[in-house]
Amino acid sequence: MNATDAQLIANQVARVRRYFNVFPRDFHYLGRVAEGETSVVFSFLERSDNPNIRKPRHFVVKRSWGEEVSHIEDDIQLDKEIEVVQRLRGAPHIVQPVYLNPNPLRKLSRPYLIVEFVENGTLKEFYNRVIDEEMPLPNRVLCGFFFCPYPDRKIPEYPPFTPEQPLPLEEIPDEDEGGNGPRAQWVHGNMTMDNSQRIPLYKFGRVPSWENLPSLARNPLDGEHILTPTLKLIDFGAVYDAEDPDKRDIGVKTNIYDIGRIMRILMTLDDEWDPAPGDVTVEIDGVQRTFATAAASLHPTSEWPNLDPDLITIVLCCQAVDVDNRPSLEQLMHALDRQATTKNHTWYRRQKFPTWRTERTKDINLMINELIYYP
Repeated sequence: MNATDAQLIANQVARVRRYFNVFPRDFHYLGRVAEGETSVVFSFLERSDNPNIRKPRHFVVKRSWGEEVSHIEDDIQLDKEIEVVQRLRGAPHIVQPVYLNPNPLRKLSRPYLIVEFVENGTLKEFYNRVIDEEMPLPNRVLCGFFFCPYPDRKIPEYPPFTPEQPLPLEEIPDEDEGGNGPRAQWVHGNMTMDNSQRIPLYKFGRVPSWENLPSLARNPLDGEHILTPTLKLIDFGAVYDAEDPDKRDIGVKTNIYDIGRIMRILMTLDDEWDPAPGDVTVEIDGVQRTFATAAASLHPTSEWPNLDPDLITIVLCCQAVDVDNRPSLEQLMHALDRQATTKNHTWYRRQKFPTWRTERTKDINLMINELIYYP
């Protein structure tokens, strides 16, 4: 970054701070979080003595830092990201927009994005801790990570955002009368563990799944419920509509491929981003199938005695080179539901997995606390 760019970023930070300084009782500036090629992100706290909120909120503001005329495309990209976040609001695995009252930025002529601040670091930071601690992830934890991003990948064509618009649900959209899905499907386009702009893509929030709520009242290591870290997807500036004239589910299966990449890295603890694909032969629904996949390092499964072969097969298919060999969203949901509902530590013990003890709820809770909440 050259001196001119650094000055433009500093100017943008100073300008936004001036707007918030008009409301000193309501907001407290915490500092700059990150800056990228086109935007800068800074952090604020909404003070607890504000009568319009129940408790303090930690949020971040994202703005393009380039000059208005010469960087108009940066503003267009940020506008697109704002639209995506608004249309996905309410989805638990998407970073949520924050609406301020008062809103110090309401008179700005250029776009800005205000979203929640999610604590506990990025997925890349978590991965590095796993490597440092030499602590391979249990299958039940891997399955939990797999569950987090996939429901958000198929997005119905919602109408333009309005305050009265109902919140979107994490569900597969209904087909129209002709049996067709959405005409276009969103592709995230930048699904990384920690993107090049150092604005984290996946973050951990201490938000348990609904079935784990009872465990909050007890010591998490003593309860029968598993602490469930929630992955939150952010940075939607690269989102694009994947037209699908041949009805091959291109958009959804592109996202599924990217999710499979993240899962392959977490399972193998090898962060090579795009390894050369290789041919594998696996049994799917009783049928032997051979196809090329970027997750070929997971095959044969006998070389990974600690990993569930069924989970490996799912990842092999998600990273298939040919789109038609990747699972549909419905097939992926069914496979993961089966993993979650039928396989506990007793199942892994009976199958004589050498690491079955790590699949116990108490051991998983201890790992989650050590690697995420109290590293």
